[in-house]
Amino acid sequence: MLFDAYRDAYQDNGQPGGGGVAFMPIVYVADTEAEAERGVNELAWYLKAKVEPQFRNPPGFVPVAANVAALRSGGAARSRTNDGLREISLEQQRELGVVMYGTPDQVAAQIKREYERVGGFDHLLMMMLAGFLDHKRTVSNMTLFAKEVYPQIRDLPNTKSATPRAIAAE
Repeated sequence: MLFDAYRDAYQDNGQPGGGGVAFMPIVYVADTEAEAERGVNELAWYLKAKVEPQFRNPPGFVPVAANVAALRSGGAARSRTNDGLREISLEQQRELGVVMYGTPDQVAAQIKREYERVGGFDHLLMMMLAGFLDHKRTVSNMTLFAKEVYPQIRDLPNTKSATPRAIAAE
């Protein structure tokens, strides 16, 4: 996983601290799950949009070994990685943590699940406005998050690397 690879490289290069990371899902919070699904569909439109090749794989986004494997396979593996989100359902994207949507309690639970799954993150960056989402619904999304989701997640601890090197150094 990308988070583990980053943390290991961070420690291997002798950097101080735990190598904290940021996480950025697409988020839409609403009073009902159906309303949230409509909103997140408007936010996530660009996941299915055509992206020019030079923007599909920015440097450092995928480990070098994965790019080498993709090139050796004639690009098939790279294509699956970059275009895969276009081929899966919104629910599958939610299971992967790419999008998070639902009622405030559902979104808080999704954030906590992803936090545990990736070994924690120090910064939650969210895409909450984009695409075809109008101003009124953008404000509603952000307000519900601030009032009802944030209080449920604000006490998530800062992360520390769980690698043996970091534990031994503490």
